[in-house]
Amino acid sequence: MTGDEMTECGMTGDEMTGDEMARDDMTGCEMTGDEMTGDEMTGCAITGNEMTGYEMTGEETTGDEMTGDKMAGDEMTGCEMTGDEMTGDEMTGDEMAGDEMTGCKMAGHEMNGDEMTGCEMTGDEMTGYEMAGDEMTGCEMTGDEVTGDEMTGDEMAGDEKAGDEMTGCEMTGCELTGDEMIGCEMTGDEMTGDAIQDISKNYKTRFFSV
Repeated sequence: MTGDEMTECGMTGDEMTGDEMARDDMTGCEMTGDEMTGDEMTGCAITGNEMTGYEMTGEETTGDEMTGDKMAGDEMTGCEMTGDEMTGDEMTGDEMAGDEMTGCKMAGHEMNGDEMTGCEMTGDEMTGYEMAGDEMTGCEMTGDEVTGDEMTGDEMAGDEKAGDEMTGCEMTGCELTGDEMIGCEMTGDEMTGDAIQDISKNYKTRFFSV
């Protein structure tokens, strides 16, 4: 079907042209095993399809507008994404790849040059968060490589660390070089030529490792 409107249809294993679907309006349809491209779908349950958009897990989506879940250049609101590759999407609550992320929990995603606020990151590969000139606020970072970042509270700037100032941070297993640290708790770190100032004890110690 081409250019048709379908309502409350049950379809299984069908090959449809123009309903494969090309710019058709489908409402309340359950489709299984169909290939759909460039369609606008509302309230549909899709299984085993190649789709651009919708509630996708581990699927590749491109350029479709879907109501409830939009992906790949589409706007997504309140979506939980797992194992998906997303590029240039604007997502509310879950934005990736050049987008702004607010209050998102992300695991195993690759992110480039994004601004993240209040995010919990675990074992992620981050670029521009690896970090290059990005601002991170109130983030919990685990197992990440961070380089040249501006961090506030639990934020690290140029961490690994080159000439950065850290205040009130707790750091574990970090490599620090030529940094000025104030009131920080350091555990298991390798420090070279750092100036450490303990405000509570009101003294400054300089430690040089060979």
